[in-house]
Amino acid sequence: MSEVQARLVREKIVAVIRTDSFEEAKQISVAMIEVGITMIEITMTVPEAPVLIKLLKNKYQADILVGAGTVATKEEAIECFNYQADFLVSPYLIEAVAEAGEMLGVPVFSGAMSMKEVAATQKYPNSLVKIFPANIVGAPFLKAVKSVIPTVQLMPTGGVNEKNILDWFEAGADCVGIGSDLVRIYRKDGTAGLKAYGQQLQEILASTVHK
Repeated sequence: MSEVQARLVREKIVAVIRTDSFEEAKQISVAMIEVGITMIEITMTVPEAPVLIKLLKNKYQADILVGAGTVATKEEAIECFNYQADFLVSPYLIEAVAEAGEMLGVPVFSGAMSMKEVAATQKYPNSLVKIFPANIVGAPFLKAVKSVIPTVQLMPTGGVNEKNILDWFEAGADCVGIGSDLVRIYRKDGTAGLKAYGQQLQEILASTVHK
C-alpha cells in the first residue's frame, strides 16, 4: 500500500471538488482544509484544475494531499503529476492512466460499479477502488465485494453525506468521497456553513469510526 493510500484510509474523508468555477473550487478546498479535511480531489472539470492543485500544494505543502479527479488520458495524468498531484482518480479503469501512474510513481484510483470492474483494477499495484456512483450500487455491494476480494480497499463516492456516512463504513468502506453536497452547501450557506458541515462529518466519525 502506498503512503498516499494509507493516509486516505487513515483520514477517512476525501473532499471531491467538482464545479465550473476556479474561485469556487478554491474557496471550498480551503474551507475543508481549514477544518481538518486535508484529503482533496480536484476534478479535471474544474477550470485550470492543475493550477489549483499546485496552488494548494504550494500553500499547504505536506499538510495536505491533493489529487486530480476525472483523469481520462495519459496526457492529463502527466500534466497533473507535473503540477504536484499526489494521486490520480479516473471514473473507470482507463489503462493509459493506470499505466502512466505506474510510470510516474503516483497512485491511480480507478472507478468501478461492478464486481468485474473492481477485479480488473487489481492488476495494478494499488488496490483502492472508487465505487462510483455509490448511491446507485448501494452499500450492500461493498459487502459483496469484500466477501469476494477481501484485500481490496474501497472508496464509495456519490451520494455519501452526513446521514449515511456511517452506513458506508459499516458496509466495508475504507474511506469515502464527499462531493456534490460541498458545492450545494457552499452556494447556500457560504464558507461558514461549509465549515460547519465539515466539522459535523468529522464529529460523526470521531464518535464512532475512530473508536
